[in-house]
Amino acid sequence: MFTQRFRLFFYSTGYVALYTGFLLIFFLTKPADFFPVWRHVLLKSHIVSVVLWLFSCGMLFSIHVIPQLQARIETGKKSGIWLIVLLAIMSLSGYAIQVMPGAKSLDVARWLHVFSGSGFTLLLVSHLLLIKASVRTWLLGALVLSVALATPFALLKQTDAIPDEIQLTPKTEIDPQKKSP
Repeated sequence: MFTQRFRLFFYSTGYVALYTGFLLIFFLTKPADFFPVWRHVLLKSHIVSVVLWLFSCGMLFSIHVIPQLQARIETGKKSGIWLIVLLAIMSLSGYAIQVMPGAKSLDVARWLHVFSGSGFTLLLVSHLLLIKASVRTWLLGALVLSVALATPFALLKQTDAIPDEIQLTPKTEIDPQKKSP
């Protein structure tokens, strides 16, 4: 049913999408001056990996989901259906982040995307463990790799000593005694 190449493509693009998404959350909590180049690179990497991963999800749907539903296999059916629902929410909210005009609606779409993506990830891991216990080694390896890759980002210290040429929000002293024109 699944070839090794397909599994590698599906899991690696999903992993890159997940990892860059969580790093974007980390940078989202920082001011605009905090590594703007990293934020931009991560955003582009996230979008490209998500497009590739969604392509593989379409393939997975045709070679796994539809045959499982037609064969009326009950093992993993509930979690699989919830995965489809969360995938739809995650995809629509990811698109909404790109097109929402207002700050409030953008925040709603962003948090909906974060929560549906986190829920999808946790449910996918439990779905895989429910079906195949041999996945535990791969999941443990992915966890160790994630911690190893995230450690440098966690150690970054924010400073105010950013050169003026890359500051996105200039800092100005405002004298309260002066009236604006």
